[in-house]
Amino acid sequence: MPKIGAHVEQADPLGAAAELGVECVQIFNGKPQGWQKPPEREDADELRASDVDIYIHAPYLINVCSPKPNVRYGSRKILQQHCEGAAQIGAKALIVHPGHAEDGIDEGVGRWARTLEMLESDVPVYLENTAGGDNAVARRVDALAKLWDAVSSQETDVEIVATAATAAWAAMPETMRSSRFVKTPGSECESAMPPRMRPPRDTTGTAR
Repeated sequence: MPKIGAHVEQADPLGAAAELGVECVQIFNGKPQGWQKPPEREDADELRASDVDIYIHAPYLINVCSPKPNVRYGSRKILQQHCEGAAQIGAKALIVHPGHAEDGIDEGVGRWARTLEMLESDVPVYLENTAGGDNAVARRVDALAKLWDAVSSQETDVEIVATAATAAWAAMPETMRSSRFVKTPGSECESAMPPRMRPPRDTTGTAR
């Protein structure tokens, strides 16, 4: 049966899980908008021993799809570091947004396959759908299908997961994305629970 969880503050994830009464939590392991290596956690032993499932969300800046070598190489480095940081605390998986490729989705998908060939990870990598942006490799259903075809044959344990709030935001017309609308904080843990979630079917082709 799927477990229910929530994205909580990284300072005390076990305390937050107890307060909310959930079985799993998602946290950032460092700065969400930073390029830094994950910090050593004093509660690493406690997290590893806990019955609460921990999922790590990688920094938003990671974009291994980029045609710019400095962005792509830096993204690969920090992805590797965050996989290592996730393993150190016994996390169930590292969740990362696949990113954008200015030179086209097909090129970006190919760079993800190459990244996974180079990646050494003791935890699964979950590729989460993306809310928007031109040439996002995980926004539309057709792009998700291409991404899955490219990454599913890699030796790295990789899955595609979908967050409902993100998909809804991706499908929302640009004219509605004003300050009057607030993106609902998704419970990414819940969307990550059923492993090997294939891209959702969407006859409109506008799902994120």
